[in-house]
Amino acid sequence: MHLSVEARREFAALPDSNIERRVAMMSPYMQQAIGIYADNRRIATPSPEFPTVAQIRFDAAQTPYSQSPSAPIVIRGRLPVRTRAANLLFPQELGSVLLKIETPHGTSVQALVPGEISQTIPLRLGEGAGIGPSNWMVTLRQYVSLGFQHIMPEGLDHILFVVSLFLLIPRFWPLAEQVTAFTVAHSVTLALAVFGIVTLSPRFVESMIAVSIMVMALDNIRTPKMAWWRPLVVFGFGFLHGLGFASVLKALGLPRGQEALALASFNVGIEFGQLTVLGIAFLLLGWAIGKPWYRQRIVIPLSILIAVVASVWAVQRAFLT
Repeated sequence: MHLSVEARREFAALPDSNIERRVAMMSPYMQQAIGIYADNRRIATPSPEFPTVAQIRFDAAQTPYSQSPSAPIVIRGRLPVRTRAANLLFPQELGSVLLKIETPHGTSVQALVPGEISQTIPLRLGEGAGIGPSNWMVTLRQYVSLGFQHIMPEGLDHILFVVSLFLLIPRFWPLAEQVTAFTVAHSVTLALAVFGIVTLSPRFVESMIAVSIMVMALDNIRTPKMAWWRPLVVFGFGFLHGLGFASVLKALGLPRGQEALALASFNVGIEFGQLTVLGIAFLLLGWAIGKPWYRQRIVIPLSILIAVVASVWAVQRAFLT
């Protein structure tokens, strides 16, 4: 488990003694609230090990846009001998939980809604308490869900980029050209980055993602028509967004032996997220498309707002975090 960006910043603003006091208060609460079940029987939860004050301060100083995880909160313990399966339950107050389980036998990732108990984690008898290779259907469902969540509702910057593409000419073929170019490009760099072939500074990538949003919004303001080069620019920006997606996927990890399936599933989830954004945009603005005032009252004001937000992000990500 990791502290959220908000929790890191809140902790880092406190004096050392206050941080230690907060940790001392949280530890027994989490020990009581986190449920560990061995063969459907709840067992005692070991006391969590929190990051040190120095680690918390270091994590808080990192850019929140890099998606890099903080130093973890660790729970170490042993399951009873001959345990066949385990489940974990996290308190509703923790919100959505991404459960990542790593053993010598493989990696399992589960996305849990608040207060939800995990899927059953099978344990290999005779080989230690490990996770066997997850069923391909489970991997498919989990990584599609994770990819979708990275767009809806967590990826506000990617949402604004897609909305910027939509606003200029909200018709099928112009949108299809741009979205296809974006999808092809981010799919390529997502794969290259996840497997370590391409690596760039997270600060640079996240700053340029903000710039890409600003550029597309400004182009919406500049002209009522889609220039021939716009899909090419979208294609280029897709490479950057793919690197942003990859930072998340690398933090999650890929299940051993199912790397290609997990990567493809995550990408499918991203596409579902993008299509959902476009669908919502059509539902909210479809009634205004084609009206003589659509550009003056919808496109330009929304594009100005998006450009302003993106420019603030670009400065924050490049210089202030």
